[in-house]
Amino acid sequence: MNAYTILTKTEKHIGEHLAKTFGKLKLKWRCEHRKDLYKNDISHFKNKGRYLYICISFSIEKGLKF
Repeated sequence: MNAYTILTKTEKHIGEHLAKTFGKLKLKWRCEHRKDLYKNDISHFKNKGRYLYICISFSIEKGLKF
């Protein structure tokens, strides 16, 4: 199962946004807001004009694939 840990400044309707984005790819996902993951090793992922904050180190640590 592919899981996505998305960290965003705006949490409103983020679940719906992910459903529309990743739903087309038929990927399973989960959305979490973890303030403790805001560190220096966060990459910026641009998707449809929005910047989502993805914690790469957390994903690799948990064995998640992007």
